[in-house]
Amino acid sequence: MRHAEATTADVTLSYLGDHVAVDIVDDGHGFDPHRLPASETRSGGYGLPAMRARVLALGGTLTLESVPGHGTALAAQLPLACSSDHPVKATS
Repeated sequence: MRHAEATTADVTLSYLGDHVAVDIVDDGHGFDPHRLPASETRSGGYGLPAMRARVLALGGTLTLESVPGHGTALAAQLPLACSSDHPVKATS
């Protein structure tokens, strides 16, 4: 909300059988999603490229809709059970 200068954000968490979904919609000033920097997964971070890399690493999807001058909508879906293609690594 800081970068978007949004006054409100609606967050919805849904359980959809074999996956969970989170949808976030704000009323900020929006941006051009095609101008996002490339993901730099080695440096970590909390920005959109890092979020996309984390969601994809867990076998999920992340979609983003935004237009300059309007709000932004972000939707993430993650499987509840990990497939063998996307094992989860334990961290401490």
